[in-house]
Amino acid sequence: MILGDRRPGRCRCRTSVQGARHCCCLRRCRICDSPFGRFSGEYQHSVLCFLPMKKVYVYVLNDMAECEIGYILQAFSMEKLLKNGTKEFEVKTVACNKKPILTLGGLTIIPDRAISEVDFSNIAALLLPGSSAWGGEDNQEILKKAQECLCNDILVGAICGATLALADYGILDRFKHTSNSLEYLNFFSKNYAGQDLYVCSNSVSDRNLVTANSAGSLEWTKDILKNLNVYSDKKIDAFYNYYSTGNAKYYDELLQ
Repeated sequence: MILGDRRPGRCRCRTSVQGARHCCCLRRCRICDSPFGRFSGEYQHSVLCFLPMKKVYVYVLNDMAECEIGYILQAFSMEKLLKNGTKEFEVKTVACNKKPILTLGGLTIIPDRAISEVDFSNIAALLLPGSSAWGGEDNQEILKKAQECLCNDILVGAICGATLALADYGILDRFKHTSNSLEYLNFFSKNYAGQDLYVCSNSVSDRNLVTANSAGSLEWTKDILKNLNVYSDKKIDAFYNYYSTGNAKYYDELLQ
């Protein structure tokens, strides 16, 4: 990537990558139409426009509790607003196949990808929402992928009923974790043996696994954002404080 001449009176719009051009004189990127900062900000922004997006996959399944992924989707949707027009992460849905999914709240979701279409070694995170349908045999493949992700230092996030699925698969026997309650895991899981690693908290982050109970979606979001370094710690704390209190001063901090 070559920046144009920056001398006074000369246009600086000679940046060109793979035939695409953006004009620094217009103060906006011609690729993503976002405003530039000055000088180094222009260069940084133009570079980020061409970096491959980091993929975050949300597994979708019937009867999933879509409310549990609301905060994390909101956090990713604010990237351009909070990062000077740049966006590093892209959220996609994945399912065992591409048939429509009916959520607990009555929404219909058409998955972006089937499991077979995703290279799970090249993703940033895999997020597993709660559902009463986790016991289905067709969900075993994504649990296998989750285990592979954990072995490859890729973040896995599980909330509510998804923690029960991880317990049944033996994954929680190796990580500090939480769930709806210890009794919940003991009663409903046939294979759970991670009692000594259970933590009574809304969300628990241990290495590259983040687990949460059904009331912990905001804390879960905070832990995921920090694990992925989506924003600075200050912005993540402001996001959490704003959505947990509704106090406008935290929204102002978020925008700074």
